[in-house]
Amino acid sequence: MNFIQHTRAAHHQLAQQPAATPHHVSLYWALFFAWNAGFFEHGLDLDHAAAMQAAHIGNERTYRATLRDLEAWALLIYQPSNSRHQPSRCYLTDLSAAKVPVVKTATRDKS
Repeated sequence: MNFIQHTRAAHHQLAQQPAATPHHVSLYWALFFAWNAGFFEHGLDLDHAAAMQAAHIGNERTYRATLRDLEAWALLIYQPSNSRHQPSRCYLTDLSAAKVPVVKTATRDKS
């Protein structure tokens, strides 16, 4: 997992989505940092309350709709749980090998 390549690719992919809102960006990064804290394990158990708080999302419908949008944009796979005793799971897509346009470096004028 190349952290820098992944973050650049994720940012680029979110920026390309006309429907993306700050909720999408903040939830994706909250989930990504939780995935990072878990050393990029295969799956991530979701604590909905903690994820909503980290992403500053106060409405559960907005949270779930945002998760489904991120899944539709191929940034993650969301598996909701049908049981109160088993957490929902999330699998973030490894974007470290994605092709991202090169960022042009700033030109420095010499005086």
